[in-house]
Amino acid sequence: MTDLASYLASPQVFDNLRAYATRAHRNLIGGAWRDASDGARLDVYEPSSGEVLCTVPSATIDDAKAAVTAARGAFDDKRWRGMLPGEREKIMLRLADLVDAHFDELCVLESLDVGKPLSWTKIIDVPEVSRYT
Repeated sequence: MTDLASYLASPQVFDNLRAYATRAHRNLIGGAWRDASDGARLDVYEPSSGEVLCTVPSATIDDAKAAVTAARGAFDDKRWRGMLPGEREKIMLRLADLVDAHFDELCVLESLDVGKPLSWTKIIDVPEVSRYT
């Protein structure tokens, strides 16, 4: 059994991946989940098989402008930069904990999404996300 196949054989990992891949993915803009403004969607293909892994909103220029405006607003109103460093640290450590808690799923998803060997995502990609979060 290949490394990827052994991961996928785990019922919990497989069920979590299936639930993730089949849910309605949306853009997160200004704290709200949104479809693309024109409703268009893109298929995301698994490079090794050519099969559709999931579909995502096909963001438009208007969506990108809305995201930039929301980010600028969050910066200007000091929600993040106005926090004490210890408060920001707690949020970032919580994010790192979530990455660690979902390590297996994130490794498999990254491998499926970009076509990298699972061993690379387990040793390099996902641990680096947690490390630098």
